[in-house]
Amino acid sequence: MKTTVLGIRLNDYQRDKLQTIAEDNRVSEVEAVRILIDKLIEGRITIGNGVDLSGLRMVASKKGVTVQQLIDAVVEQLSGPTE
Repeated sequence: MKTTVLGIRLNDYQRDKLQTIAEDNRVSEVEAVRILIDKLIEGRITIGNGVDLSGLRMVASKKGVTVQQLIDAVVEQLSGPTE
């Protein structure tokens, strides 16, 4: 298989986050980037046209719940009382 070497520039914040992600997943930084690229190719990550959950993450964090718990609570409120 032919391979290509790419050079990328990361700011300090990006590099720190990449290092943390790699360490948390017990992989090298290079492998973490390869995994991200594979997920992008598979369509599991979108660029530009995806859903931005940053606002929901911020509210969930302030409330001490997960994003999914926040979404579930909103859906429950919109659905009305359940039997």
